[in-house]
Amino acid sequence: MRKPLSFAVVLLSALAAPAWPQIPACEPPLIPEPADPYVFILLDVSGSMNHSAVCSGSLQCFTSMQGDHPDSKWVTTRQALYNVLSEVHDVNLGFATFSNQEALRVRAKHWLYQADTAGPVIPGSGAFPAAGSQEVFGLTWSCTAGAPDGCSVAGPADLNDAWEVTRVRRLPKGGDAFNQTVDIYLRVGASTVYRARYEPVAGGSLGGPVQTNVTTVRCTNSSCSTFIPVGVQTVSWTPVGDFLSWESSTGAASRTQPYSYFNQTAANDPAGQGKCPSPGKWEPNGDDLADTFFQSLSLSYSLKQPTDASDSRGTYFTVGDVIPLDWTNPHRDDILTRLAPNLAVDPLAVPDFRTAAYLEDHPMPGEVFLRLRDELQRPLIPLGQSALGGTMRDFRSWYDGCTGCSGPTGWNDVAMNLDPLWGCRKAYLLILTDSGEECSGSPNPCADVAALNSQAGLKTSVVAVGVPYGNPISCIVQNGKGTAYYASTRQEIEDSLRDFFTNTVGVQP
Repeated sequence: MRKPLSFAVVLLSALAAPAWPQIPACEPPLIPEPADPYVFILLDVSGSMNHSAVCSGSLQCFTSMQGDHPDSKWVTTRQALYNVLSEVHDVNLGFATFSNQEALRVRAKHWLYQADTAGPVIPGSGAFPAAGSQEVFGLTWSCTAGAPDGCSVAGPADLNDAWEVTRVRRLPKGGDAFNQTVDIYLRVGASTVYRARYEPVAGGSLGGPVQTNVTTVRCTNSSCSTFIPVGVQTVSWTPVGDFLSWESSTGAASRTQPYSYFNQTAANDPAGQGKCPSPGKWEPNGDDLADTFFQSLSLSYSLKQPTDASDSRGTYFTVGDVIPLDWTNPHRDDILTRLAPNLAVDPLAVPDFRTAAYLEDHPMPGEVFLRLRDELQRPLIPLGQSALGGTMRDFRSWYDGCTGCSGPTGWNDVAMNLDPLWGCRKAYLLILTDSGEECSGSPNPCADVAALNSQAGLKTSVVAVGVPYGNPISCIVQNGKGTAYYASTRQEIEDSLRDFFTNTVGVQP
């Protein structure tokens, strides 16, 4: 049974209701064709989306350019969703991400470079860096953040240990202004330690070709203040691409997949308040000061979507971080632009699913955050943990209202009084996630999905990207009377989405 409308909703309905009468059910003489269904899409924006789901022996693997890598879940999931939605017609779509990501900012970006020429030859090992090897350049941090390997004579990186060698290659060189010298320590055999010093060659700038003078010595005391010279080489580097650094380890680095080489505090480029936002932090209908990053009272910046509150029907139909369901607007193109922000300025452009490319290369003087290259092109940025339960509680509050949520009424209370074909439409929720619940103490998403199904008739399906079978995915689709899809590759995600729209929603992509 539907709950009674609040006075505010009844008043809004009376003021905004269309002239035609409400059609209580789908009567063939009145409705010659099925009414377009509603499909709301919830996309996971947790930090693990920076990983790849396609790897050996693990459900997640480290990617060299994190969420900007073409094989990351962040790219493949959005690309698959874009490809399928581009084919979908006759559906009214809504869209939001899991977390509100309050005070979101990006402090810097980093670049992956490939060596065109080799560094000095280390006896018993070979050239370091080797021609063709890849290393990270950009904002520096302490080498010992998360692990000691490669940081001193006492803690060198063993050249026969792939993880340790990768760690010193991942240690950023050059600094944000490409003017900082960085030392790394390498070991051959049991006790022979070398120091490789990377010194930027003047005239280069990050993002373009650069050179470093690499000076290698063999250390002869515990501080390497005495040494035997090995060689000096000018190494030329070609950029592979820019990316936002994100480490999966909160503290110590991890040698198991997905690998992490430094801790999050030191190495993460994006940041925001609250890794596990509590219910009530998902704000679909307006902006507040918490959305903005404040460097000071006089200097602030927001990477979030500005809210367009021009719709006369009220806040349930404003477009901001959340794109609402709307029988007057399918919102497909709006969602495609969220997935590939470059389409905001050129709808005919090839969609660009990168993240770092939409941000300036460096902060403005006196600022500690990156601004957007174009304020119209706003990328979604994956970070933090999957707040599945909190997101479902907030979505339920917005869609249907619930006890203990923000109010007793929701979007569908308004829509059922204004949508002339309300009784003819079916409604679906589609969740795309790469994990289960990661936030302790969160509400049970299975209970909220069950309530949405029993009270509002909303069916919930899940595309689980690189997620093992089991709860909470299983109980979500069971309680939501939907379908669970388990996928890893972009093609598998696309196939799952096409099956959802074809066999569950009943439209042909």
